[in-house]
Amino acid sequence: MYKIKLIFLILMAICIFCKTTLYAEGHNHPVLSLSKAVDIAVRNFAAVQQAEENLKGADFDRLSIKADLLPAIKANYNFTTLANNPYMVQNNRQVQVAHSNQYYWDITVSQPLFAGFALSTNYEISKLNVKIKKKDKIRTCLDVVKGVKKAYYQLLLARKILDVTDDTVDYLTAHENDARRFYQRGLTRRNDLLRTQVTLANAVQNREQAKAGLEFAVSDLNRWLAYEINQQTEIEDIVTVTEKDYRLESLVEYGLQNRPVLQAMHLMLEVFEKAVKLEKSDYYPKVSLFGSYQQDGDSLAAQDNDYYNDHNALIGVHATWTLFDASKRKSKIASAKADKRAFKKQIRLAVDQIKLEIKDAYLNCKVARNNIKTSRASLTSARENSRITCLGYRQQVATSTEVLDARADLTQAQSNYFQSLYGYLNAVAKLDRAIGKRIEI
Repeated sequence: MYKIKLIFLILMAICIFCKTTLYAEGHNHPVLSLSKAVDIAVRNFAAVQQAEENLKGADFDRLSIKADLLPAIKANYNFTTLANNPYMVQNNRQVQVAHSNQYYWDITVSQPLFAGFALSTNYEISKLNVKIKKKDKIRTCLDVVKGVKKAYYQLLLARKILDVTDDTVDYLTAHENDARRFYQRGLTRRNDLLRTQVTLANAVQNREQAKAGLEFAVSDLNRWLAYEINQQTEIEDIVTVTEKDYRLESLVEYGLQNRPVLQAMHLMLEVFEKAVKLEKSDYYPKVSLFGSYQQDGDSLAAQDNDYYNDHNALIGVHATWTLFDASKRKSKIASAKADKRAFKKQIRLAVDQIKLEIKDAYLNCKVARNNIKTSRASLTSARENSRITCLGYRQQVATSTEVLDARADLTQAQSNYFQSLYGYLNAVAKLDRAIGKRIEI
C-alpha cells in the first residue's frame, strides 16, 4: 500500500512539473501593453535606425566641414633615380649639378584666413542639416508610432471578431440540435433544419477566416516590433476607451507648430538663405596662409646634398580674386534667390496640406465617436431581440428563420461595435500623427 502511494505521489509530481514547464515554454514573451509595444517599435524598427544613421552621417559631415576652418598639415615624400648624372655645360666642360638618386620630402601647414564667408556659411548650413535630420527622425518615429498603434488595435479587433465567430458557431450548433429535435418530432419542416445547417457551415467558414485574420494581425504587429514574423505575441486588452473632445482650431494651431515636416521645411528655408550668402562669397578674395619645411638629398632621409642646401623653410600668403566672370556670379545669386522664393511657395502648399490632413483626421474622429454610440445602442437591441426570438422558438411561437435572422443581426451588431470601438482608437492615432503629437511612453 505504501509503494502504491509513493508511485502515485511521484506521478503527480511529474505531471505538475510537465505542466509548469509547458506553461513556461508558452509564455517566454511577456504580454505587451500598448505603451510597451510603442517603445519597442521606436527602438527596433529599421526605419528609425535608418533615420538615426542618417543623423549620424549629417553630424559627421558637419565635423568634416568644420575641419575646413582649421589648419591642415600635409607631408610629401618623393624619390627619383636618373639614368645619368645631371650636368650643365660650363666653359665647354660638363659640371654635375645634382645626384642621380634624389630624395625629397616636405611638410606644409596651411590655414585659410578669409574666403568671403564661404567656409563659415558652409559650416552653418551643415549645422542646419543636422537639425533637419533630427526632425526627419522625429517624423519617422511618429510614423512608426501610428503604424504600431494601428497594428495593435487591428490585433485586438481580430481577437474580438474571432470571439464573435466562436460564439456564433456555438449558438448555431445548439440551434441545429434544437432544429433537428423539432424536425424529428414533426414540429418543423425539413427546410428549417437544412437552412440552419447551411448557416452553421457559413459560420464555420467565417471562423476560419477570422483565425487567419488573427494570425495575420499578429504577424503585422511583429513586423512593427522587429520580431520574428511568426512569433506568438500576446498583447493586453484595452478595457476602457476614453472619448475625447477636440477643437479644430486648437488642433490646427498645434499641428502647424509641431509637425516635424513643417519644422524641417523652415530649417530648409534657412539653408536656402545661406545658399544666397554662399554664392555672394565669390565676390570676395580668397586668402590663405601657408608655411613649409623641406629637405632634399641623396639618402632616404633626404640629407647629404653636395650641390645645394639640403633643407629649407618658407612661409607665404596665397590670394585669389575673380575680377570678371561675365556675370556668372550674378546669375548664380539670382538662381539661389529664385530657389528660395520657390521653396517659400512649397511651404505654403505644405501648410495648406497639413491643415487639410488635420481637418480630415478630426472629422474621422468625430464620425468614429458617433459610430460608437449608435453601434452600442444597436448591439443592445440585437442582443435583446436574439434572446426573445430564441425563447420564442423554443416555445414554438417563432420560426427558425427568425432565429437565424436575429442571430445574424447580433453577429453583425457585435462586429460593428468592435469595429467602431477600435476604429475610434485608430482615428485618434491618426489625428495625433496629423498634428505631430509627441510620443507618450
